[in-house]
Amino acid sequence: MNHKRLAMSVMLFVIAACIPDDTSKPGWGLFPGSVGSNDTGSSPGVLVVGDSLTFNLDVQQLANAIRFFRGTDVVVAAAGGASMAHFNKASLIGDAGLSTIQQYEDFFGSVRITVIALGSNDARIITGERGQDGAYTLDEFAGQAQIAVSAALSHSQCAILVNVANHWSIAAPDVVDQINATIAEVAGGDPRIRTSDWNAFSAPHPEWFASPTDIHHSDAGKIAYRDFINNAIAAAMATGC
Repeated sequence: MNHKRLAMSVMLFVIAACIPDDTSKPGWGLFPGSVGSNDTGSSPGVLVVGDSLTFNLDVQQLANAIRFFRGTDVVVAAAGGASMAHFNKASLIGDAGLSTIQQYEDFFGSVRITVIALGSNDARIITGERGQDGAYTLDEFAGQAQIAVSAALSHSQCAILVNVANHWSIAAPDVVDQINATIAEVAGGDPRIRTSDWNAFSAPHPEWFASPTDIHHSDAGKIAYRDFINNAIAAAMATGC
């Protein structure tokens, strides 16, 4: 038996065992999700998964914008409260009426780029559960990020990871920093995985946020975030994806 494969299987089992089976656990609840799509472009297309920051852009408008500027088919799926852990487990993300990253990849079969704009709710949950038995931890987030990227690359040519603005009072700054470091580490050394640094890009623009302690966007911030995602896709397309 391959001992490395056994060790990885055990590790993933432990990670999965620490994630709740449903959204009844405090902090894990979801708002109803939404899917926007535009299939008038070229194929393979783009898949975007996100949380409330993506949802609040209007998923249909984001899909249309990506189709208009990038020329490909697009599907955007997002739900408020969603983390990477939610989008990796059908019994969690199903409560928002959405599917896992792996389920979307399997359904579409061939995807040019998958954008994973998640992590803020992982930081929020990890902060809120610190010191609790069975808490979601930074180590477990690293495993969830690996699962998400592996799912994306099962049918996508490339994956883009959008990191987290360190701008939320209910997500500890040190946790957000580690979330972003983990996102960078997951992408390291694999040309199929790109990171887009929304944290650094947005930091000089407090006017893009709803308040000094809120990660959610003002109207100007929504435009900036929409354009940031679109430009990240353009950059990936221009460099081999």
